[in-house]
Amino acid sequence: GPWPWPRSVMASLLDRIFTRYAPAAVGLDMVFPPGVPDNEDSALARALNGRPVVVGQLFTQDSGERGRASYQTFNTSAGLPQFQGTLASSPRLGVTQAGHINALIDSDGKMRRLWPAVCAAAGCSPALAVSLFGLLTGTDGWHIERGRPWQSPWRLAPASARELALPLDENFAAAIPWLPSPPHRYLSAAQIWQGTLPPEALQN
Repeated sequence: GPWPWPRSVMASLLDRIFTRYAPAAVGLDMVFPPGVPDNEDSALARALNGRPVVVGQLFTQDSGERGRASYQTFNTSAGLPQFQGTLASSPRLGVTQAGHINALIDSDGKMRRLWPAVCAAAGCSPALAVSLFGLLTGTDGWHIERGRPWQSPWRLAPASARELALPLDENFAAAIPWLPSPPHRYLSAAQIWQGTLPPEALQN
């Protein structure tokens, strides 16, 4: 059918994922802004409630906020990209965990790095992957700090687990470790929907 799927379909998919597969966390690389029927938001809000799910949000150079952005605590915003507005989740969803999905594109059109966090007037948001990392390590606060001589120029560290710092370059960006043969597993949503994927495939 058409994409994006209705939020009620996404809610059903989340229900199947958490009921049958028990993942440690789920990241939804998409934004759910306001503007859909109440029943669609209600269905997704119910599926998100109390579950370890991180959703996407976009930061823009157009002023104004659409939706309700989610922010986390940073010891400083110096050096991080600054934006004027946001495109975030509908307030009716009650989203508490979100991460930015802004792309960092090099001059030749390639994506080799990502911003681990971006900021607007109301606060800063970690990237979706970083927010998932924070959810799994139990932190919602971050430290940006200078690396020591044998480390990367900058580091982004979970406030509760500084030893798990992510390396950043001089421009406060993180390198994406692209590999010729990606180590990730790609699974069809149809397998989850039909229940043909073994439960242990996504457990924890």
